[in-house]
Amino acid sequence: MTLVFAAAASAQQESPSESKAQRTTATWLFRTDLECHWSIDGEAKGLLRLDDRVRVTLELGEHLIEAVPASGGPRWEQVITVKEPKAQVFTIPLLASQNVQRRSQERAELEKERAAERAEIEKRRSAERAETEKRGYWVDPGTRLMWAAQANGGVDWYEGTKYCRKLRVGGYRDWRLPMIEELERIRDPGPPAAPKGGIVAYELVWSSTQGQTRREARTFDFWSGQIDPKALDYNGVLEGAIATNASPQHISGSFITSALCVRP
Repeated sequence: MTLVFAAAASAQQESPSESKAQRTTATWLFRTDLECHWSIDGEAKGLLRLDDRVRVTLELGEHLIEAVPASGGPRWEQVITVKEPKAQVFTIPLLASQNVQRRSQERAELEKERAAERAEIEKRRSAERAETEKRGYWVDPGTRLMWAAQANGGVDWYEGTKYCRKLRVGGYRDWRLPMIEELERIRDPGPPAAPKGGIVAYELVWSSTQGQTRREARTFDFWSGQIDPKALDYNGVLEGAIATNASPQHISGSFITSALCVRP
């Protein structure tokens, strides 16, 4: 009985070559999210259907997986690395890849449309700037207000007010600082945002609208479309606290401000 048992045990033992093969190969289970014709390392594997699960023994190392949708479409490929003799499940992501490609194409087309839109806006604005600059002013067709072609930059509120009162453009002498609502109405959202009519104004623009005190005035930012969170004093200085969604914040500093004149 002992000899028979030893012989049976010997028959169950793996040969050195079989043991080595198991250490240098791995069994992978392949499936797909879209019916396709596929291959491994250039060897055709036939048609892989959605409900197929195909076991393939692979040697350790890199292998090239290629697939083409059975219904037609772009070829997909990926290099996989078998690092250890361990079973793995791999899904050929044809459908996912097509979705990524489609989204990429949609983004590219959208960006192309936006670029064309920006180019058209810039072309229109360039023509408007040239005309407004030549005339010296622009008339808003909606309100019939007349605006100076360009803001006078680097001035405080006192200087801006004085500048508008002394401005002589288009034969008119009744220029003034605009109210904050009037500035908001001539903002062109773009993109990019800018004043309408080819008007040139980059910095914060003074208004005649009073702030919280008699020595403060509101300013407008054409780029962001925002009225300043706290009115600047007449020297263009902001010092104080503003409320945010999170918590009160202390802010301070001097700002570059300009005066854009309007009439009547």
